[in-house]
Amino acid sequence: MNVRSFVQRFAGATAVLILFTSGMLAQGATGIITGTVTDETGAVLPGASVTIRNDDTAAARDLATDADGRFRAPDLLPGPYSVTATLQGFATIARSGIRLTIGREAVVDFSLKVGQIADVVNVVGEASTIDTRTSSTGALISEEQIKNLPLNGRSFIELATLTPGVQLTSGGGRNTSAGFGQKISVNGARYTQNLFTLDGTMMNDQFNQAGSATGNMLGVEAIREFQVLTNSFSAEYGRHTGAVVNAATKTGTNSFRGSLFEFHRNEALDANRWEAENNNLAKPDFQRNQFGFSLGGPIMRERTFFFTNYEGLRETLGVTRTFNVPSLAVRASAGPLVRPFLNAYPEPNSVVLDAQRGQYIRQDQRDTAEHYFVTRLDHRFSTNQSMFGRYTFNDGEVTDPERVNTGAITKTRLQFMTVEHQAVRGAGLVNRLQFGYTSSRLDGFDYVLDGITFPRTTFTDVDRGIGTIAVSGLNDWGGSTTNPKFHEFSNIQLSDSVSWTRGAHNLRLGGHMEYQRYDLTSDFTTMGSFVFASINTLLAGTPRTFDAVQPGSDTSRRLRQYVFGVFVQDDWQIRSNLTLNLGVRYEPTSDITEVDGKLAQLIDFASPTASGADTTVVDAVVKNPSYRNFAPRAGFAWDVAGNGKTSLRGGTGIFYDLLTANTNFVQNTAVRVTPFFQRSRISSTGSAPIDFPEAYFTQAARLAGNAQLEGIQYEPDQPTMVKWNLNVQRALLERTSIEVGYTGTRGSNLFRQIYTNGREAIEVDGRLFVPAGTPLRQPNFGRMRLRVSDAESWYNGLTVGLTRRDPSLQTQVSYTLGKSEDTGASAIGGNDYDNEAGGSRYLFSEDKGLSPFDVRHSFVVSANWEVPFGRGPGVVSALIRDWSVGGLIRLKSGSPFSVQNGPGLERGRQPDAPDYPDLCPGANPNPVLGGATQYFDPTAFCLQPAGFIGNAPRNSVIGPGFATVDLILARGIELGGTREVQIRVEAFNILNRANFAFPTAQLFNTDGTYRSDAGRITSTVGTPRQIQLGAKIVW
Repeated sequence: MNVRSFVQRFAGATAVLILFTSGMLAQGATGIITGTVTDETGAVLPGASVTIRNDDTAAARDLATDADGRFRAPDLLPGPYSVTATLQGFATIARSGIRLTIGREAVVDFSLKVGQIADVVNVVGEASTIDTRTSSTGALISEEQIKNLPLNGRSFIELATLTPGVQLTSGGGRNTSAGFGQKISVNGARYTQNLFTLDGTMMNDQFNQAGSATGNMLGVEAIREFQVLTNSFSAEYGRHTGAVVNAATKTGTNSFRGSLFEFHRNEALDANRWEAENNNLAKPDFQRNQFGFSLGGPIMRERTFFFTNYEGLRETLGVTRTFNVPSLAVRASAGPLVRPFLNAYPEPNSVVLDAQRGQYIRQDQRDTAEHYFVTRLDHRFSTNQSMFGRYTFNDGEVTDPERVNTGAITKTRLQFMTVEHQAVRGAGLVNRLQFGYTSSRLDGFDYVLDGITFPRTTFTDVDRGIGTIAVSGLNDWGGSTTNPKFHEFSNIQLSDSVSWTRGAHNLRLGGHMEYQRYDLTSDFTTMGSFVFASINTLLAGTPRTFDAVQPGSDTSRRLRQYVFGVFVQDDWQIRSNLTLNLGVRYEPTSDITEVDGKLAQLIDFASPTASGADTTVVDAVVKNPSYRNFAPRAGFAWDVAGNGKTSLRGGTGIFYDLLTANTNFVQNTAVRVTPFFQRSRISSTGSAPIDFPEAYFTQAARLAGNAQLEGIQYEPDQPTMVKWNLNVQRALLERTSIEVGYTGTRGSNLFRQIYTNGREAIEVDGRLFVPAGTPLRQPNFGRMRLRVSDAESWYNGLTVGLTRRDPSLQTQVSYTLGKSEDTGASAIGGNDYDNEAGGSRYLFSEDKGLSPFDVRHSFVVSANWEVPFGRGPGVVSALIRDWSVGGLIRLKSGSPFSVQNGPGLERGRQPDAPDYPDLCPGANPNPVLGGATQYFDPTAFCLQPAGFIGNAPRNSVIGPGFATVDLILARGIELGGTREVQIRVEAFNILNRANFAFPTAQLFNTDGTYRSDAGRITSTVGTPRQIQLGAKIVW
């Protein structure tokens, strides 16, 4: 039996497992209560009755202790619980105040005293928060933190950085090629390698991220809490090598509860942006309103509950931007052919860069609108059967005049649905069957700014977008080369899991199946793109290259794929204070296919003799590398003293990053290959210049003979990461704990991007040198961009976390000291990361360096304090009571970036590949000076002699760090009963620190002189100081 036949049979077996055992993902939004019942001497008590009751909904589960006095209740919804233990001849003990959170295994032990069963001893107190049962590392972001901390944009995912090892990737691209969600890197994994779930259903969109066009993940009023798992998670989790983010929505309770809220900001109380202040400009206009309601309660008490939430966002944000544009002298000297294109640039109004260039400062208005809605219904059929359904809808739209003469309109529509049934059979068996549906739609297109007149918007016979002109030293003229885009992605999910307790073994097994549908239209230079080496060549009308799509090319595809996963996990309590976490997972996928058969590949992509006629129509994008995806996991949790105050935990496992239809670079290869699609290039030569701007029409034959292809290694290896950790957790004071840990990861077979159509080098004095006149190694093609699965990564990190969960003071502190290295992280080109050029500097060579998301130090603190003043009577007490103060402090060092020679130089004679300079003898590869005018010293890098491949290290310059302090001051005013008015004042970046973006990393003009703006910073990230006023009515 061949491997493909085996996987087909496996898929059928998975479906049978799901349908008849009635998920990997289904466990994500629940917790466990477990414990031991003993008498006063410590002897175990078999047969004791244990009742676990949800205090919000009155849902109860009845258990009996086993022969060793143990009980265990898996798959419980988060919330407040009470646990009661009874046995004939002993007094009953009732414990309350137990808060179960996502992923938590709360240990609730009982010591029964001899007495009458009718005698009840009430104990109020939380179970120990020290994890003595699992090897997983991560953190919980609680409901109180989500509600009470200052959140800029009310996007709850920003709090993920409270977890040690989690970084927001400052260099992660946010565009229609890379997605708009927050880019999160965890323990050396890329931002596309995380799994996001909501109530157990995967939310990952067509970019393998989560978030709308606005960049937000709304739901502060709807999300109960969320958990971030960073290492050693059990075999029930798979699909990716980064983190698992599990979020749970709120449920209705036996009481009607709700809220009505409005949050408002404008420029009146805000500081000016650094960009505007630095150019003596007034504060731009700003208006932001977030408003909505939530409501939940019983339909039938103790049986049926509902919850619903709506949130709207309206924002008009003034943004100050700096562009490099042609000088007035250049415009005056232009001939009639070029002048209309130059006049489509705005005139300079700021710094004169040189005789040909000046800066243009503009205050733009970016408009944002978003609608978020969620509704959930829970029903309990009986003590042993329950069901819930939840639907989430999110519409986002951003209109942004982000370029020098064009803007972009981006629309997203996200929909998530979950239906789940849970059945309890006996005291030790729980089954959860879940259906999930995820849908994400993206529309992205460009428009010409008001007041700008284009002589033409397209250089081809296609007019659904805007063509581009790139000139070295100037901001690009026109639209995005990859717009318009129209994507519709859906993921139908079915999963089932069974939890079975048998003595010391706590078994969990299950299966998961996805069906992905990805319909996309993805353009690439369809309207034409001219590249000029300099302003002088623009004036002469002699471009270096012209790229366009050939007539008849089809930019639409309909991709389909199945994804499977089965697992077995055994949490084996071999001693009362030692648990082993053992599991194995198998997760193959089907091939990525196309409904209409419009897939092709150049199998031997790097062949020097290949031509466009050598492409092969294929049934699948690549040969499937997933058939042997067995992923063992092993870990331990040791309660060192047996008192629940100190735990030593560690684990290791193999994790796979599956190649799926929504892997972000798959769409490029699925579309951009002949015979269904042909993108071509004309390169100028002395004897055959390019006819600007009519090349598409007058040089069609020449254009057709020079195809450019996108490819994925046709027989790729499976991207894999081995992860390991060792952590010590200790209770310091009541409700306070500290955790110190080490995490390591080692990635292999990761995808990176290379250019195969370069020029072969020889070795001269120990360096790579390309002699003049060396031909391209693939003369029948233009640009040839290939994704290969040969990249490696290394990560080592020390983490420290401090947590205090007290009703009056909640604090969470996270510190990470880490280092991430790899041999290439960009897989979709320059859109992947703002701080790294896509591709290797020379053909297939690997280029080890710091990862573009490397952050050496990260320190995050959150705190919320219920002020204990004003408890007595009187007017003064009435004024000072019921206040709370909260804060969020985030500090991190900068991420690295690479310097480049500059467009048009090609000193290494490798077209399209990054053109690195030399590191000057004796110079520091990280020559940071600080400051915006000259952030780094460009003279530390030299323009190498023509033909030599530059030797400057990849990602050697460390960019600006980030620091911000956000505060909140809130007061609750009681209206009687459970009704309350909450008044909030939130200050974001209260110290008004300018957090700088990356500087200009291109060093040289085409004549070899240093650019006057090399190392200059012209923009910031984040916000200046902003004040937000909020009011909420709660009942």
